Amino acid sequence: MKKYILNYYLWIFILYLCCMKFIPYLVLYPFYWMGVGIESTAFDGYLEVNKPIQYYITFFKLLAILFCIIALYKWSNLFIKRKLVIKWADLGWAILLLFLKFILTALLIGLLFLLGKDPDFTVPKNQQKAEEFIQMTGLSVITIIILAPIIEEFFFRKIIVGHLFFRHKYIGIIVSGLVFGGVHVIAGFTLQAFIAYTVMGLLFGFVYVKTGRLETSIIAHGVNNLIALLKLI
Repeated sequence: MKKYILNYYLWIFILYLCCMKFIPYLVLYPFYWMGVGIESTAFDGYLEVNKPIQYYITFFKLLAILFCIIALYKWSNLFIKRKLVIKWADLGWAILLLFLKFILTALLIGLLFLLGKDPDFTVPKNQQKAEEFIQMTGLSVITIIILAPIIEEFFFRKIIVGHLFFRHKYIGIIVSGLVFGGVHVIAGFTLQAFIAYTVMGLLFGFVYVKTGRLETSIIAHGVNNLIALLKLI
């Protein structure tokens, strides 16, 4: 346990989660405190009515995290430096994972029905935010298709599977899949959404371990987000 607590990679991942959760609050709270913008009696209400600002903060937040990832690769010895390689086979993996995602998600939800469980098919808040983001700013395409896949695959697959569980990669796949699913439904839990995101996380982890290349899981993630974006549009 001690070796995990003192692990640099674990704290990098925790710092990432904290940045994703708290940066919008840290940026907007001073404006709320000074009474800038639309007035609200509560800070949660202030966040709600200033959603466009939140989405721009999300974009620049992810951009800053991407620069931090690049800096970690260039100026630290935490990661092995190698040339970026993209293959046509990566697109094949992406298409295969899309089919597997739909099949596995449908099977798991069908199993829940057989067990007498009724999944909540309410649109998860994560997806609702994505729909609003698309409507409010053109930056959503860059954020959803490029920035999010690169950043999430780096932290959930490279950090968790590739480093925290490098000796037990298949355990890492399970852990990263569950954490990936949990993080994506933390704003509003539904069992159906948790299953869908967890299945995605497991598949991205599998293809990362199978190919030994993060580029493959990034492309698979990006294609998955592109299909979801086209559906929303």
